[in-house]
Amino acid sequence: EAVIGISTHSPDQAIKAVNDGADYIGVGPVFATPTKPGRLAVGLEYVKWACENVNIPWFAIGGINLDNLNEVLAAGATRIAVVRAIINAEDPNKACKLFLNNLSNVQKRAF
Repeated sequence: EAVIGISTHSPDQAIKAVNDGADYIGVGPVFATPTKPGRLAVGLEYVKWACENVNIPWFAIGGINLDNLNEVLAAGATRIAVVRAIINAEDPNKACKLFLNNLSNVQKRAF
């Protein structure tokens, strides 16, 4: 009854994760991030691919911040995971609200 999420870095990994029964996947790192040193960024093309091909919930992750969020959303992401953009923000509460506002606007347009 556990919820299983798998980090993926390519379409092949995403397909395998879905076929293996993952409940959700991470798509990234979209941009380079010190949270994953040495891991190459997968870029927005993988986000676009996930939007068109993944039929389970997925989250764009990696190097996402308020400056590049609109690019990630424009590529098709409706869910994101962020770390540094909130914990390193001058005002983490304000940063959370800005992320939520942008995500809410995208989700309203999607439905």
